[in-house]
Amino acid sequence: MPLRPGNQRVGDAIAAGTVSAGVMRWLAVLALLLSALGPRPAAAQPATAPPGAPPPTDDGGATPSESAGPAGPVAAPRRLLDATLPDIPKTPPARWLALPFSNPSGLSVLDYLVAGAPFLLAERVEALFAVAPAWGPLVVTAAPPLPSDDAGRAAAVAALAASHGAEFVISGSVERVDWQLRAQVEVWRVRAGVATKFSHVGRGPFAEQHQVLGMAAAAALAQHGFRVDADTQAALMAPYATDPYAVTLFGRGVARAIGALAAADADAAQRDFDRAVFIDPMFAAAQRMLGEMWLADANKPPSKAAGKFAYALDLDAGYLPAALAVAARMVDQGKSDAALPLLELVVRRRPWDIGAREQLADAYWRGGRVADAERELGRLIGFDPTRLTARRLRALIVATGDDPAGLSQELEAIVGLVPDDVQARRD
Repeated sequence: MPLRPGNQRVGDAIAAGTVSAGVMRWLAVLALLLSALGPRPAAAQPATAPPGAPPPTDDGGATPSESAGPAGPVAAPRRLLDATLPDIPKTPPARWLALPFSNPSGLSVLDYLVAGAPFLLAERVEALFAVAPAWGPLVVTAAPPLPSDDAGRAAAVAALAASHGAEFVISGSVERVDWQLRAQVEVWRVRAGVATKFSHVGRGPFAEQHQVLGMAAAAALAQHGFRVDADTQAALMAPYATDPYAVTLFGRGVARAIGALAAADADAAQRDFDRAVFIDPMFAAAQRMLGEMWLADANKPPSKAAGKFAYALDLDAGYLPAALAVAARMVDQGKSDAALPLLELVVRRRPWDIGAREQLADAYWRGGRVADAERELGRLIGFDPTRLTARRLRALIVATGDDPAGLSQELEAIVGLVPDDVQARRD
């Protein structure tokens, strides 16, 4: 297979937040001293590409601009030149939780679907319906098997949703009937501690598992009232990979990573994901999950995980978990300007994502776009006045200017939130 630019470049995968509080305090004091010496020079603006031009790749080649289909090359996200990003919604969308599927027959050949099916369905639901995930990088929440009876199952779902702050839950079950896959997909709505189930059963050949699961999920979502048009249903039913065995290995890897069937085994999960991407290098979710395993492995250099995240993003330019990981690494390496299109993509798709917006504000500031940073910090603090990290960053930005009164106001706000912040009191 000929090498594409994304195969050769080392990606960025380590998640990184804003500057540490200690460093920010030191910089604020230093900035005050510098401002006392005289007006600071205008901030240098980073070089930007011409309007509409894609960001260059590390090897100097052009980024692919056209999609070659579900399994083919896709466009890297272009620079978003429109500075008007969506505001933080007053009411964020409902949070969703994904639980392991049940395997009532106990057949080991179905084990890969216990965690693999909810993972793949949950990521598609998030992408298609703009829901707020209550899950982390591994998507599926480790939980004991749900009871088989309806009342017990509903009570267990309600308890898990409450513990994770979720309003919707994806669960289900898989069986083999007459050598075919029988899959029930459940979409639960949890309100006031009561779980209401909407479900549908799909059945078909194992080679068409994506269609069986996708159709069942589409029907369950439609029962609940979600708008599922022909395009949405087709997206839910699209193949997960070019080789079904890659999906089997992927599902096993997810189950081992979260401990869905036995104690979690990160080494075994790594091997499963590694084999999955060897069989199907175009399987973006498997590339990302291998990166997650390597990221958590102290014996692996960060660059190995970074490469997997970058490759996953190269395969699917709209893959938000990979975009966040790559952007965080870019910011950490001082490449804030390169990270901005990715962070803007995430904020546009997830305007309620406070953490991503805070990373974007930090990247704006590091890249010299102070007005943009101040705009997003104003939105964050307006939405949550107790957001301490946003307030610290805004104080640092104000400290680099010539506004002693504004800086005093920012520091007083921080002291109000953290009365024992000695450095803020001194400043």
